[in-house]
Amino acid sequence: MVIPEIKNFEDASQRRWGLQQLETKQFHVSSLGEAGLLYYSLDDIQPEVGYYQACQVWLYEKTNKASRQRTLMSIEEIKIDKNILITYQQVQKYFKTNYQIIKYKQIFIKVNPIRSLIADNLVKGIHWWSNFWEKLVIEDSKVYLFN
Repeated sequence: MVIPEIKNFEDASQRRWGLQQLETKQFHVSSLGEAGLLYYSLDDIQPEVGYYQACQVWLYEKTNKASRQRTLMSIEEIKIDKNILITYQQVQKYFKTNYQIIKYKQIFIKVNPIRSLIADNLVKGIHWWSNFWEKLVIEDSKVYLFN
């Protein structure tokens, strides 16, 4: 769940309207940083004008598969400036999106881990390419990401 910091109600309503035009499957993310950046990704950035946005992203998880109850697992505050958003918009342009495959009584979400790694690096304030080796090779002992 993305909870934006609203500074201008007109801008917030325009952003909300733009997000409503997207399909649900366009909102699949695999990290909190990517959720925050995706929320603001439709903003039109003017090079000569300053840009700053902030939001909180809340992650809920089902503790019991049979129940509808969810537990708050994590909260992250995300601050987004012009450079971060422009870089993320380029990431959206050149890296495949996450998508879903729906079969009879089954939904499978195909995740692009590179997008979430870059998004997390951007919101942490480090270079977008930082820690790729560590994340993709060292931490991936089960070869999950490469499969």
